[in-house]
Formats: sequence, C-alpha cells, structure tokens
Amino acid sequence: MEVSERLGRARNNQQLTQLEVAQRLHVSRQTISNWETGRSYPDIASLLSLADLYRLSLDSLLKEDAKMIEDVKKKERERRGTRVIVMSSLAVDLIGLGMILAHVFKAPGFGMGRLTAMLLVLLVCLNVIVLEASAVRYQQLSGATKGTKMTLLTILFVLMFVIAIIATLTTNLALVLGIACGGLVACLLWWWLVRLTSLKS
Repeated sequence: MEVSERLGRARNNQQLTQLEVAQRLHVSRQTISNWETGRSYPDIASLLSLADLYRLSLDSLLKEDAKMIEDVKKKERERRGTRVIVMSSLAVDLIGLGMILAHVFKAPGFGMGRLTAMLLVLLVCLNVIVLEASAVRYQQLSGATKGTKMTLLTILFVLMFVIAIIATLTTNLALVLGIACGGLVACLLWWWLVRLTSLKS
C-alpha cells in the first residue's frame, strides 16, 4: 500500500474531512486531495503533523513506499541547498549595504564614484529578488505556509536600498533620514496588519 492510500485511510479512521485536515495543517483542501491521490507528496514537516494528527508513527506512514521516501530525501537536499542560497544572498546584501553606507557617510579611506555606487545599489537590489525567491522556496520546503517574516525582511531591504539610491543622488542627510524613518514606520504598520489578519484566520 502506498502512502497516499495510507493517508486517506488514516483520515477516514479519524473521521475527519479533507477540509478539517487542511485547516489543521494550514494548507488547502486540494493539497490534501493531491496527497491522498498520489499526485504529490507531503514534505517532512507535513508528514510529522499528519502522523501526530492521525496518531500513527512516521514509519507506518512511509513503510515500503520507496517513491515517497526518495521524494522526501530529494526535498530535504533541495531545502539545504536553498538555505545556503538564502544565507549567501543575505550576506551579499549586508556587505553591499555596508559599502553603500560607507560611501554615503564618507567613511575615511573609503572612496567610490557615484556611478560605482549606483551599480552597487542595482546589484544589491537584484540580489534582493534572489533572496526573496529563495526564502519563499525554503519556507515551502520547510512546511511553512506563510512567508510573513521573509517578506517583511525583503521589504525592509528594498526600503534600505531605495534610501541608499536617494543617498547616492543627494547630499541632504535630513531628507535621507526622513525617508528612512517614514519607510520604517510604514513597514512596521504593514507587518502588524499582516499579523493581525493572520491571527483572525
């Protein structure tokens, strides 16, 4: 018997509907249906949650299903690789931001032309896109269904780089600080709004 059949049987034994299981695992009903028909496999975090929900051991769910075990191993390898990409992108962004700030505040011994600074800002902004895509994929592979933290992190990074662009174009420090404070307050308000809406659902 394949894992898809075991999942359907276990759910029926617990007298749960696909919708009830989906709500408890924070996934869609269609996802549960796909798992039970063998169209896709749950990730390891979802498997653990299903085993707890159905009061089964993980071993009894995976027993003799070689395709499922191979899929779980593949997803775990991809998750680890994606984590390396996320951390590397974050490091590149932080180094780039440090260099931009050193240019803006005219750090002693650090000189950079305006064109170089703009190219560095562009490079870091492009890297933020890589960071967001990798972070979303990492969260999917880790079983997370909402990307609030990474999305907030990305918005803050984009805000910092918009400020960096303005800072490279102007020498008005008050303007740069005003935009920074206003943007930070807007991000915090957005984050609280997202948190409140996710608590209600």
